[in-house]
Formats: sequence, structure tokens, C-alpha cells
Amino acid sequence: PAFTYAALHEGRMAVGGVISSSGKVSRRDQTRYERIVAREMAEKRPGLKVSGSADLRRRLGKAKYTKLLAEYEELGGLSHKHIGVLSKKIKRTDYLVFAVIEGDRTEYDRSETSSSYEHGVYTPGGVTTTATRTVEVEIRVYDLALQRNVWIGTIKKRTTNSRRFIRENSLVALAKAVTNNREKTYSFPKAPSLAKALAGVFSAFADHMPKHPRA
Repeated sequence: PAFTYAALHEGRMAVGGVISSSGKVSRRDQTRYERIVAREMAEKRPGLKVSGSADLRRRLGKAKYTKLLAEYEELGGLSHKHIGVLSKKIKRTDYLVFAVIEGDRTEYDRSETSSSYEHGVYTPGGVTTTATRTVEVEIRVYDLALQRNVWIGTIKKRTTNSRRFIRENSLVALAKAVTNNREKTYSFPKAPSLAKALAGVFSAFADHMPKHPRA
């Protein structure tokens, strides 16, 4: 088999692009997401050589590269024709990685706990608010020498930010309720950034890559 631990670590991998099925990803964001892929792969797989799409964009030209990403999104992958062209155009790269953000949603929640007194210890009640971002990404790896897709997977990850409020005594709480509504008193935290959520996805992707035979 071509896609083995030895072949992966002896070769070079490049990120062909990180796109979204719900809209265009800016060039600046794409570069940032490509760096996240490289960083997570480096942390999980030391010695693995991973680069961004700079060489691919330079060899294809901006217009053709943009068209490539658009057709990738439309077809759900690279056509055999595209793989053939890329295998001839790109040098010093053995594997190309493409990622499509297929899902990205944020949910907010608020939960309460009552005050308690156990074993001589008083624990005040409180309110915890959370913001959870869930992203789902389809990732494909193409072997340019074999000119085919050698790995495909969809990874779903949840990332949560939380905020804890200690509940005050009833008189203070009542006084505040007169001037503040519940949403202002127990506000939600800022949602995790997409970059932070994607880091979890690409870390899991690194874990799915071929492992050393002795691992």
C-alpha cells in the first residue's frame, strides 16, 4: 500500500485548500487554517513535512487556483483530470490535503445549581453559561504519484467556553433583578473562534494518519 507510515514520513504533504460549503473562505483565513493543519500535524507527528498551498497557487496562478477550489466544492472532490494536472504541476509534494467545512453551528446554554451545606462546608449556588461551537469537516488526502484519493474522513468536534456566576443572597438578587434582566446578569461567554474549533478537528485528523507499525 502507498499510504503507509513510512511513505507518509518520507514524503511531503501540502494543504491544497480549506474551504466552506456555506460560503467563501477569505485568503487570509485560509492561510491561517492551513497553518493550523501544519501545526497540529507537527505536534502529533514530529518529522512530518507539511506546507501550505503557496506552491500550488503559484504554479496554477490565482485564477486557476480559485477555479480549482470552486470545482472541488461543486464536485465534492478532485476530478481525475485535476489530479493528473496537479501531479505534473506540483513538484516536491507527494500528498495533497483538502478540507471542506460542512457544518458550523454555535449553541448557548444556561444551567443553575442550588446552594448546599454538607459536612460543615457551605457551597453557594450559581449559574453557569456556556457557548458551544460544533464544526464538521470532511478531509481528503490525494496521492499525486498514484493520482487518486487515498484517505477520506469526516471529523466532528465540539469546543466550549463557559462562565460561572456565584448566586447572591435573595435580597441582593432581588435588588439587581429590578434593574437588570436575567440575560444581562448571567451573560453568555463569547463563542469559541472557528480557528480554535478547527484546531481540534485537525488534531484528530493527525491522529487518524497511518501509525508506526510498532505503535
